[in-house]
Amino acid sequence: MKKLLTIFVMMIASFTLAACGDEDLTINLTANIDEAEVSYDAPEGLDTGNEVTIEASEVDGYTFEHWLNTDTDEVFSSEMSTTFNVVETLNLEAIYAEVDDSQTVSIQLISDEDVDLSVEPGETVDSGTEVTINVSEHDEMSFYGWVNTENDEVLAESREYSFTATDDLTLEAVFVDPQTQAVNETLDAHEGDLTHMQSFIDTFEASSTQGFELHLLVEEDNPIDPSITDVYEIHIDYAMREGDTLEKQIVFSIEGAMPEPIEFEMFVNETNNFMIYYLDLGLVLDMVEAEEATDLREILDLEGDFIQLAIPKGSDNDLFDALEEALEEAMGEEFDEEAIDTLMEIFDVFEQYFDLEYLNTYDALQTEVAQTDEEHIETTLIVNNLLVSAIFEDMIEDLYPLIKSLNPEDMPAYDDFIESDDYDDALDMIDLLEPFEILMTHDPYALDSLHISFDMLDFLSQFEDEQYLPNTMQLSITLHSKAEVDEFPEANDLMEIGEEVYQLFIMMEAVELSTALHSDESIEPGVYTLSDLEAHNYYIVNPLIDLEMSTIEITEDPRDLNITFVYKDSEAYVFEGETLSLLSDFDGFPEHLETRDDLETIIALVDDENIDFYQKLPTLIEFIMENPFEETPEMTLPEDDVEGEDFAQIERYQDSVIFYASDDGATQMLSYGVETTDLSDINDFFMNQLSEDGNFSEINGTQHEGSYMITAEYDNESAYYFDIYITEDSPYEDSVAITINRYEQ
Repeated sequence: MKKLLTIFVMMIASFTLAACGDEDLTINLTANIDEAEVSYDAPEGLDTGNEVTIEASEVDGYTFEHWLNTDTDEVFSSEMSTTFNVVETLNLEAIYAEVDDSQTVSIQLISDEDVDLSVEPGETVDSGTEVTINVSEHDEMSFYGWVNTENDEVLAESREYSFTATDDLTLEAVFVDPQTQAVNETLDAHEGDLTHMQSFIDTFEASSTQGFELHLLVEEDNPIDPSITDVYEIHIDYAMREGDTLEKQIVFSIEGAMPEPIEFEMFVNETNNFMIYYLDLGLVLDMVEAEEATDLREILDLEGDFIQLAIPKGSDNDLFDALEEALEEAMGEEFDEEAIDTLMEIFDVFEQYFDLEYLNTYDALQTEVAQTDEEHIETTLIVNNLLVSAIFEDMIEDLYPLIKSLNPEDMPAYDDFIESDDYDDALDMIDLLEPFEILMTHDPYALDSLHISFDMLDFLSQFEDEQYLPNTMQLSITLHSKAEVDEFPEANDLMEIGEEVYQLFIMMEAVELSTALHSDESIEPGVYTLSDLEAHNYYIVNPLIDLEMSTIEITEDPRDLNITFVYKDSEAYVFEGETLSLLSDFDGFPEHLETRDDLETIIALVDDENIDFYQKLPTLIEFIMENPFEETPEMTLPEDDVEGEDFAQIERYQDSVIFYASDDGATQMLSYGVETTDLSDINDFFMNQLSEDGNFSEINGTQHEGSYMITAEYDNESAYYFDIYITEDSPYEDSVAITINRYEQ
């Protein structure tokens, strides 16, 4: 009984102490100097475990050392502001030490602009302390530097600056207008050469979006009516996009020399694997309509005046070979491939001498720099006889071996040429050259463009009488670090309308020939090849048509036309051998085609699945045009193979179709398309196939952004080298292109 009573009393005492313990917790704060202010903050009260923050103020002339627990005489914290969980009553004293003024320095920061200034560890520090100052960015101004207000010395040009404090300092954060700063720095950097433009050159070279615009303007009096000024203009815009995509826009316009102003426009978008052309046919369509009373827009169901076509890069085909053969026959000589390569090298050498960095290497270079307005600097490049002579000598040294390779028998050796009278005469003429100027204007702050202008009359007037020169001849080039061309126009796909146009003209020739044959009593009814008809002096002159396989059937009724035309070096038909009954009450080919229905009637024999010519026509256009244009087209992948057969050594990827094939003898190429976006699956398919086939060796695969490349050697009876290129850059929408090249070893 006594034990139970003792336990009961102890329990009551414990509950009583627990209930009363929180009410006795307190925090008493004091400081060892009267100037200090101390405080605590307990948002949830001074209950056991709650969070409490104590804080002591800064006091001039004193440094805070620590909080002292006066009950234990131990340091509680070295921080002026510290947070902890209270578990007991505390008596804390903020301890300060007086600062010796002779050993401290003051750092004051000022600025005329609305910016944030900071100094760490503080504005008053012991002498020898490492100090870091910082200033925030300004929305409109550029930071010029930290200036010592005592002597106006610029201590640093960066917003953050660290140094050892040994003396009192007042530093001003100075900001200036960025445009003004860039212009002044450019003027200061001018040293009589193009060094001050290095920033622009570096920026332009580093930009992923760059290009140039060329503008040539010629104005002259009309030779028939001097009151009229003829104006000729050419605009060429180039833009290089990220990923090595090249966009071009060319505009040619004539005003005054023609009854009506004319304008001709072309575009190109060049990707890694395709060239796609945009060509404005508006001028041609208008001329056909005016002179032939034929509206090709209606006949061909054109939605606009532009046509577009895509050409795989590196493509060779029978059409190109046929055209080259025809031209060589017409000219009486063969094309020299090595000569063409040499000409391209010559162009590359010329291009080098228009590079600003290269020009800067010449001691004879003279420049003048002036400020044209608040934003722009104009650099005048003074081209004098000394500079031209130095460039001429170097250019001849670079070009002469190339030119001589084109005419090895007709030109002396280089050492003999530079000792010749012709060489000396050229240098003597250059010595007489009067200086002329090339103006270059750029914004040294934005560094986004460089405009170059050249008055060609100043130069040409030294060699030609003014009466033979135009009134104005201005050439200007603008280099853009962020170049753009106009948005590509909506265009009709030439792959769809090209063969219809071609067949239309072939049909017109065939009808004309058929009419002549029916009226020739010496030609009896029957089937004749075009080669047979040539023996009777009847011709269809077309490099694409196979004369041996193409036939015309002569019937009793001149209105019935039965023709079978076949493409040269191909089994694809232009027209199948069925009789075409021309329009009733029809004595010959219609004088004008009025509607698309008329056209469809005329070419009714065309095999709708025959798109062999679609692959030939782009190369024809590329051969004719000096400057091809393009962009990846939006076309639907064909359901069946267009041409070509699989290589016996490599199995095709499932569900793929051949949309292009070429064979130049030593190299064969097949281009497949497949509706998928999984390039890695296609890559694995071919890698596994080649690895499992014991005839393949030296198998290598590489991956790039948006493409895979596989190379391998094949040796079994025949030896080949293969490369397989898989890319999302396909001419057909929602598809992947697979190009396989086979090279004979």
